[in-house]
Amino acid sequence: MKAFSHGSVVSAFLIIAFVFLCGMEGCKMRYRLSGQITGDVQEAIKIILTGSFSDNTTTDVDGVYAFEFLDNGTYTVTPFLAGYVFTPASQSVTIAGEDEPDVDFTVAEFDPCDEVDRFLDNNDGTVTDCRTDLIWLKNADCFGGIQTWDTAMSFVAGINSGECGLSDGSVEGDWRLPTRDELQKVGTDPPTTWEGTGNPPVSWTKPHSPDPILNVMSDYYWSGTPHAEDTGLAWRVGMHDGSVYTDVKTNEAYFSWPVRSGD
Repeated sequence: MKAFSHGSVVSAFLIIAFVFLCGMEGCKMRYRLSGQITGDVQEAIKIILTGSFSDNTTTDVDGVYAFEFLDNGTYTVTPFLAGYVFTPASQSVTIAGEDEPDVDFTVAEFDPCDEVDRFLDNNDGTVTDCRTDLIWLKNADCFGGIQTWDTAMSFVAGINSGECGLSDGSVEGDWRLPTRDELQKVGTDPPTTWEGTGNPPVSWTKPHSPDPILNVMSDYYWSGTPHAEDTGLAWRVGMHDGSVYTDVKTNEAYFSWPVRSGD
């Protein structure tokens, strides 16, 4: 039997390795698809690849990502990170015989106020005024009627999650009567304040449907602002016309609409 030469053994091994790695049709050229995310956050953004091949990866600290060893074909690249929006939302990329770099995106934190005109229903018994960032009780007549100022102050300070339709996790002390300025701002756009008594110097709009606020009464609401010179008086604002007056805290009764500062 004729002995195999060393060179023949090496050649045979290389052929077997080639077939094992590349198949009988031979090795195909493979390509790289890459890009960068810039904006409010860069690291640990999930990048999803679909199309001719599916895969996913995450960005590094500089927002850079890459997919290696891709065949010719059409792919869709989609970035994802909860609470953020990307521009563009996804990109279609065709690999045709060369690498595809610069498949880039920008990212910004999602602001739900961008989806509404002014008042955002938080689906927890509260409404955010996107002009002022104040959070109002969705039910503007939770207490079911009018109260004196001291009673209103006490009731408002005592409400918490589980009452008045709330599921926001708030606790006693989180809520308060709005200031005179805050009540003036809720019916003006852009939010406006003014001094003195009487009707507003700008256009007034009563907060109502289709805004996601319930039971705004066409009547006066107490503010938590006492009169500067006579603390026995407090300011009230009419939701029907924006008019502003003072009244005796202990003698008069008006509606109460709790508010708290935005998170």
